[in-house]
Amino acid sequence: MRLASLLSLAIALLSLRSGLYFDLGDSALLMDQRLRPLAAPGAYSQASPLGDTGYFMLREKQSGYCLLADSAGNPLSEPLFEDIKLCGDSIAVKYAGQWALSDKALNRLTGFSNSAVFPAGDKYFAFRTNLWDDKSDELLILDASGRERSTGVYLLYADLVFSDGLCACCNGETGRYGYLDSEGMWVGENNYLWAGSYVSGLAAVRTQDGSGVIDTRGDWILSPIYEQLTLSERYVICRDKGDALIVFARTSSGLIMLRNLPGAHVAQVGEYLSFYTDEYVYLLASDGRIRAVFTGDTLLYEGFGTQVIASDRNGMYVYDAETGSMSEFSFTKSRLKHGDLYAFSRTDEDGSLRFGVMTVDYDVLLEAEYDYVSASEQGVLAARDGKTVTLYKQDGDRVIRLTALTLP
Repeated sequence: MRLASLLSLAIALLSLRSGLYFDLGDSALLMDQRLRPLAAPGAYSQASPLGDTGYFMLREKQSGYCLLADSAGNPLSEPLFEDIKLCGDSIAVKYAGQWALSDKALNRLTGFSNSAVFPAGDKYFAFRTNLWDDKSDELLILDASGRERSTGVYLLYADLVFSDGLCACCNGETGRYGYLDSEGMWVGENNYLWAGSYVSGLAAVRTQDGSGVIDTRGDWILSPIYEQLTLSERYVICRDKGDALIVFARTSSGLIMLRNLPGAHVAQVGEYLSFYTDEYVYLLASDGRIRAVFTGDTLLYEGFGTQVIASDRNGMYVYDAETGSMSEFSFTKSRLKHGDLYAFSRTDEDGSLRFGVMTVDYDVLLEAEYDYVSASEQGVLAARDGKTVTLYKQDGDRVIRLTALTLP
């Protein structure tokens, strides 16, 4: 038995191929593949990898400022920055309210001269003035080398999201919405009352007549006749002017109407839709079939795959719409950020919440005995109890203890 445990531990350690980072509430933990701390435990409140660059953003707990670190946790700068993030293929650093860009080799592309920068294909949309006030702001284009050019386009207040080669923007001269390409050129009509980002080739827009859906050519897929409209990767949910809900499923052959429910409230829950009425809550699949019916006081949240998290007067549980199985009641559950695992909590005798971890098969990996639980992208669990942090590796329906360390 002892040899088997040692072999399992060795396999677990070998599976840790890159650095691990954990969010432990008010502290962050960054470790190498041998489970050695890459940064002083407890010194940072946040540790975030910057994509596949091999760099990390570390936020110092004491000062609240950020620094850049390499994959071994070595600081590459002083903790001087308000924020550090990945922006397209570049690293963006914020200082004194202004952003600068560097490439992945940390060669500086721009100075600290931009109030906002957004990735736009292989380029960047940048601004020198406050994009979120009530004054229009000139759009600048930065190429991959940081060279800047003016577009003559002025925009109003927006977080800009580039998708399907286009970005929904508010024209600063007219106050109407339209779409810009990566060169800063208006594409098609830019006279909508509102326009949303494209989601897999479709976007919701609003005109004087109502809301509808267009494709990337600007052609109407759903005419603008609806009072309200939202879309996702799977569904288009419309409320008509008579307050009835019409739901369309997105398929490879187009939109297919599922059903029309007067007066109901609808929301997407993972791969399903939930319809809320006064008496019942219905869980619908993308083919329109009812997969489950809950009491009217139930709230549904996204789980993993065919599972949903349900909350009613009895507590919270995980329900699998395919198998009809569910976990225990009276636990508060949520999805862990990494891995197909749920965090659950119980109330301690003193009223504080204690956290544990369970699998999608409802197997409890860690009992609810910890102040905080977290998971890394490599499937390692970190459980904090006071100042002690214990690391575990999942092995089926159990865990293997790897090591423990103490926070200052």
